[in-house]
Amino acid sequence: MLAFRILGIPNLIGLTNKRLLQDEHRWHEPAGADQKKHTGSMVWAGPGITILRILFVTDHIHFPQGGGGAERNTHELSVALRDRGFHPAVISSLAPDNSWLSWTNRLRRALPPRREFPRDSMCGYPVYRGWNMDRSGEVVDRFKPDVIVVQSTHPDPFLRALRPHGIPMAVYLHEVSDIDHLASLAGANVSLLANSNFSARRLLEQCGLRCQVV
Repeated sequence: MLAFRILGIPNLIGLTNKRLLQDEHRWHEPAGADQKKHTGSMVWAGPGITILRILFVTDHIHFPQGGGGAERNTHELSVALRDRGFHPAVISSLAPDNSWLSWTNRLRRALPPRREFPRDSMCGYPVYRGWNMDRSGEVVDRFKPDVIVVQSTHPDPFLRALRPHGIPMAVYLHEVSDIDHLASLAGANVSLLANSNFSARRLLEQCGLRCQVV
């Protein structure tokens, strides 16, 4: 199964894009079908087609350091979106091992301009790796996403750090064990996504959360 099953990607975009479409300052009809026009951080590729900048946020490590289910989901989804013309990026944690990736990241964090989340593109799309998730908002200022998707069973730190930026957010939930704390999302005013009908039922029954399945 490819992440979000490819055909589910428009559901994600449609869900989080509703508020964007209401913003007339960022929505302009292009002069011609083949003309590309920059409107803020979005790019027009023809009438009715908007290329979004999508930021995925996780507290897991990411490829190539991690290859578990969550990492593979984020990676495959980012590749699928990139191949469809969107602009994905990922915020992730970093394993302090002796790899070249880890050493160069730590060096770039120490040198001006002293980014908490240095960027690399070894996955074929931007990945911002670091440890202090309370400072993850700096990536929003740099990448300028149109949509933020939090892929974590513990999304509160990211919601606190990123919500002040005013970007539409969704929380994508994969796990259904140890989830009682997620009941607080019921009043969080974020879009909720689940990876299966089973997960959606458990989240509704146990936490009172209504999630769109993608």
